[in-house]
Amino acid sequence: MLSDMLRMGRSIFMCSLPPFVYGAARLYGPPVFIYHRVDPRLFEEDLKYLIANDYVFLDDMHLRAVLLGEEPFTGREAALTFDDGYDDLLDTVEPLLRSYGAVATAFIAPGLIGHPGYLGWEDLRRLSLSGTVGIGTHSYRHAKVFVSGILEQFHVPADIREETVVLCNGLDTLLSLDGRYGRPLYHAASRLGDSPRYLEDERLTALCVECAAATGAQPGSEAWMQELYSLCRSYKKSYGDGGRLETPREQEEAVAAELVRARSVLEEKLDRRVASLCLPWNEGGDLVRRLCPSAGYKACFAGYMHGNRSNSPGTDPYSICRLSGDFVRTLPGRGRVGLVSILAGKAGRRVLSS
Repeated sequence: MLSDMLRMGRSIFMCSLPPFVYGAARLYGPPVFIYHRVDPRLFEEDLKYLIANDYVFLDDMHLRAVLLGEEPFTGREAALTFDDGYDDLLDTVEPLLRSYGAVATAFIAPGLIGHPGYLGWEDLRRLSLSGTVGIGTHSYRHAKVFVSGILEQFHVPADIREETVVLCNGLDTLLSLDGRYGRPLYHAASRLGDSPRYLEDERLTALCVECAAATGAQPGSEAWMQELYSLCRSYKKSYGDGGRLETPREQEEAVAAELVRARSVLEEKLDRRVASLCLPWNEGGDLVRRLCPSAGYKACFAGYMHGNRSNSPGTDPYSICRLSGDFVRTLPGRGRVGLVSILAGKAGRRVLSS
């Protein structure tokens, strides 16, 4: 969440968001808005604004058709997308979309289906049959992997931070399911990013876990951490870094497998074609976009894309940019809200929720 806020702030400051956000009178291409969980009142206000100003809603494949010039861009098209597959999609989002005659696309990570707070398979099937929400993939498990040997911290009990979704090397499972307290945690990034995976030194990991269990210090305390840091320094001084980066071939095979698995599982469970991908954390680059066509995808969505601010006709459908749903009411139209007011409202809501 903090990384998203920093990325948004940097994009606003560098003027890398679509021109309409800064007050431009017209659109140069269909904007695509990102939602996760929604506040029903605020989301309905967004829908009312779009309807009142004659905007046409595009799903993923109609958006692709506009970018390819197969359908016209009139300056009044927009797309709504929902990431992750939270459980309010069926009981809040879909009824509101239906009541306003709108459509959207939900990007689902099949490995998260059925987890607390997420849709189950039966609810996702109902959503996919609604006619209002199209389905795309959000990778298989929305996971990160270690991408360097830079030690950042050690896994502690009840660690509920974002790092709990990092894939553990060797075991290839989620950190939250690994249970090895005291294991080293290295710098991590999205599995679908351009950085190759760092395959950790499993011997060092095992020694850290043993040390964490044997020490009398409180797990997570400064003394506990310092003992583990001291162990790592001594080990690397004696044996060097026993980890390595995966080879380009290993990386390509792993990313391709992630893409294919996500799509094939959704298609099998939902009995429908799935043809679009949204990159987790909006992280991805040349590799994932190059692999998308052979993995069966026709479009790839991200966040703030260098060189693409507006999704103008002719844009590569594997480089679709998106921005937060907070900016819907900065679109040209009656009742338009300025950027300063949007940011002030967003800051206020964060203060109230903290």
